[in-house]
Amino acid sequence: MLLENNNVLITGINSGLGAYLYRNVANAFGLTRENKGEVLRACSRVSDLTIIHCAFNPRLTPANVYEYVSDNLFLTKELLFVPHKKFIYISSVGVYETYASPYGLTKQFAEATVANESSNFLILRAPALLGPTMRSNSLIKIIEGGEEPLSLSSESSFNYVLQSDILEIIKTSIDQDVKGIYNCVTSKNVTLAEVAEKYNKTPAFGEYKYATPEISNAEISKLFPL
Repeated sequence: MLLENNNVLITGINSGLGAYLYRNVANAFGLTRENKGEVLRACSRVSDLTIIHCAFNPRLTPANVYEYVSDNLFLTKELLFVPHKKFIYISSVGVYETYASPYGLTKQFAEATVANESSNFLILRAPALLGPTMRSNSLIKIIEGGEEPLSLSSESSFNYVLQSDILEIIKTSIDQDVKGIYNCVTSKNVTLAEVAEKYNKTPAFGEYKYATPEISNAEISKLFPL
């Protein structure tokens, strides 16, 4: 069981989903830049290890290309060399972008590496995640009602999933040994205009329209009706 044994390694524990999972999975190993060697050595001695790989470095500049590749692809490859019972990779709906951004392409490359080099993998393609360790975003700015104008237009669309739902999906996936690649999304997207209306806010919207792809969640809904 996920919450009973010291057999889970979580990456990306300093922020976002990784931080949330690390707070809510008892006795998990948490991997950071500083402790990577020590933690990987300890995990290599765990016979039934589950790796939950959340870490991702989104910052790409001409000066840090090697660091970007190392953090996002070389680390994934290194983790796959650690003996494990199950490898769970937190990917993104960015893989469906019509414009091939470095972010979306890197997620695709990492997915392919996991799928080809782990005999028991689960890839969750996640949208925007909501929860206590989330980074500030347009939704939060709308709800808080600040005076700072948004950069995104009112017609920008997002798909939102709770961090707590991801945890429940992961727990069940481990217990029932669910494998494969799933779109971990809700049944419909929502625009920022709809968010503002729901919370009775009138933010100053920007000009840039961001559109989350409309993605089917039919397969994951069969396993997880939530």
